[in-house]
This record gives sequence, C-alpha cells and structure tokens, in this order.
Amino acid sequence: MKQTTLMLSNDFASEIFFEDAKLLGIVAPINDYRFVWYVNSLIGLDFRLKSNLTIQLHKKKMIQKKSKEMDFFFSVFEYKRPSIAMHQFIYHNQNKGESLLPDYKHIDFLWLLKGDHSDINDLDQLKTSLKTIPNVQLVTEISIENLKKRDYLMT
Repeated sequence: MKQTTLMLSNDFASEIFFEDAKLLGIVAPINDYRFVWYVNSLIGLDFRLKSNLTIQLHKKKMIQKKSKEMDFFFSVFEYKRPSIAMHQFIYHNQNKGESLLPDYKHIDFLWLLKGDHSDINDLDQLKTSLKTIPNVQLVTEISIENLKKRDYLMT
C-alpha cells in the first residue's frame, strides 16, 4: 500500500493569519515595558505581556572578530478588545542590537492589528494617539505582503 505524505504549507497559513491584518511600525527608543505602559495609560488600552508568545531567534553574531552563537528574545504584548472582533499585538523589534524583522532595523515596535478594523479613521486616530506618547518619533504603516520574515509575527 502506498503511503501518503501531507505537507503543511507555511505560505497558506501565513495568508490566513495576515488576511485581515494591518501592521504599524513605531520608532520609540524606550524600553518595551515603558512603551506599553504609555499605551495602556495614555491611550486607554490593556496590553499584557505574553511570555508564552516570546519569540526566540538563534543567530550567529560577530563579537570581537569571533563568530558566536546567541539567542535573541523579542517580547510580545497582547490585547483583545472585548466589544469587537479585534486582536492586537505589540512586538518589540529590538534585542541586543538585533532586529526581529531585519528589513526594518530602524523600527523599535511593531503593532499588529487583526480582525475588524474596517473604519480607516480608527487607524488614523490610533496613529495620532501614538504620536502623543513621549519618545515616539515615527508611526508608519508597513505593508505586510512585502515582509521577508513575516512568519516571525505569527503567534
């Protein structure tokens, strides 16, 4: 009897995960816990650190002319709006000089919005609110389709 092998396509899973998502890039050279505290207190959200979602990358890095293998950890904060079907994540894009998304090394935080965000004014209002946070220098929308390592954001 012939044995059938099934392969899981990451491309298909990625398409489903990001089909209703928007991504914001935020430049704010502050600690992740301080940034999320500002988001929660000034914007009125309730993001929580999800240690089980922390992203770990194992990379080789040159230190003092020697190649050294290192682990890099990127924290993930989550907020789910109870009144509407929207799930939000904040990813810290920096750890020890390495970036979670190498295409966006200058970005400190990534804000992923999944679900019902049909009102474009809400997204513009969020961008405006984020700019009121101390140390926030830039808030920009990032095209998810062009990300090379977007699978890192799949939680």
